[in-house]
Amino acid sequence: MDINYSQEEIKEMNIYKKLQAVRFEVQKRNIKPSGVNKFANYKYYELKDISPVINAFLLKYSLTTIITFTNEKATLTLINCDKPDERIEFESPMREIEMKGLNSMQTLGGIQTYQRRYLYMLVFDIVENDIIEWRKAMPVTQEQLNFIKQSMSENIKIYLQKLGVGDIKDLSWTQAEQIIKKLKS
Repeated sequence: MDINYSQEEIKEMNIYKKLQAVRFEVQKRNIKPSGVNKFANYKYYELKDISPVINAFLLKYSLTTIITFTNEKATLTLINCDKPDERIEFESPMREIEMKGLNSMQTLGGIQTYQRRYLYMLVFDIVENDIIEWRKAMPVTQEQLNFIKQSMSENIKIYLQKLGVGDIKDLSWTQAEQIIKKLKS
């Protein structure tokens, strides 16, 4: 299904119709994620994957975005360039992240990059595989097995029985993380 609006039709659209048109166009592009998390073995979208596509359709539909940050939240404001009083705000709470080997300015830049990416994904309905579901299915890692083996006690053996797991090699990644959390507390 294609949508072809004239520039005159686009100019008359309200911000909600323009937003929906951009969402449709972005999803139609079937953008491929280029980021790779080698530790957890999954792909994710980087700004370089989505920004050029989003910006092309924002231009086509006469929209723009402004992103601002406070200590409490990141805000993306979507503005209808043909009717600048038409705006929609999308917010995300700010969170600290641990980025080893970086100074405070580099960490701030990392936080802002993450927020921009997640705000764009929220606003333009760009979806990745659900990381929660992915982690449930992910097999236990050797690192997790080693930690559990070193800390194995009768309590953990009982916990394994409650989970219905006979051998720690049969744990899922999520189950192993739960056991490690118990061991560390």
